[in-house]
Amino acid sequence: MANKMTFRVMREMEGDRFYRAGETREMLPADAAHLLQLGALAEIDGKVESTPLNKAEPAPRRKRTTAAD
Repeated sequence: MANKMTFRVMREMEGDRFYRAGETREMLPADAAHLLQLGALAEIDGKVESTPLNKAEPAPRRKRTTAAD
């Protein structure tokens, strides 16, 4: 039987209970695989803590225009 690992919750989620971002959650690595890919969990036992995927692109920077006198 595989050992449970500890993961950091990156996004709020409903599991066996409600988890808030920043909490830790213990589960089997096979059960956590899809949540790791989505960025909802980050592995902390293996010291591989990935950043969550940010699907939104940042707004483009605009040049500041000055009024001509």
